[in-house]
Amino acid sequence: LLSPHHLDIDVDGNGIHLICPISLNGTFVRIEGQVKLDHGDMFRIGQQLLRFEEMRFVDSLVPEPDEGTRVMGSPTPSVVWGRLNQVVSTRLTASTFLLTGEQVRIGREKGDITFPGDRYMSGSHGVVIRRSDGYYLKDQGSSNGTFIRIKGRHTLQQGRYFLAGRQLFRFERVA
Repeated sequence: LLSPHHLDIDVDGNGIHLICPISLNGTFVRIEGQVKLDHGDMFRIGQQLLRFEEMRFVDSLVPEPDEGTRVMGSPTPSVVWGRLNQVVSTRLTASTFLLTGEQVRIGREKGDITFPGDRYMSGSHGVVIRRSDGYYLKDQGSSNGTFIRIKGRHTLQQGRYFLAGRQLFRFERVA
């Protein structure tokens, strides 16, 4: 799952910096507290890889209708503000979950979105939050953590975890 040139690590007086070139599977850091989500951000929760999309940026699936013609399709509630796509390969998503309300909870047993067969996911694992200043991802104190894919350069703090491929690393500065 690692690309031939997957990740650069730069260490200086300010800490360790992960520099992620364009690798197929990316590098993910474990979140603490909450992180802001942008359209297209990907995150790992349990063994699920999910891509966040704001509905205002999602392209139409069918061309604009001719004058006087209505598009036949399933009704989309006007309260939908985003969606999560379960990514299974470079060209395929499995399930798509529409996001409504102020908080969408994700877990193995409890939540608006559940993955009952994912034994790496906590019963109540994480939450996607909609606020006036944007969208956020928050871990709910899960055992295995929630990881967000980094873009460009990311500075790690002491004791932080990151994933490259299926390898889990922890940054510890030695004196």
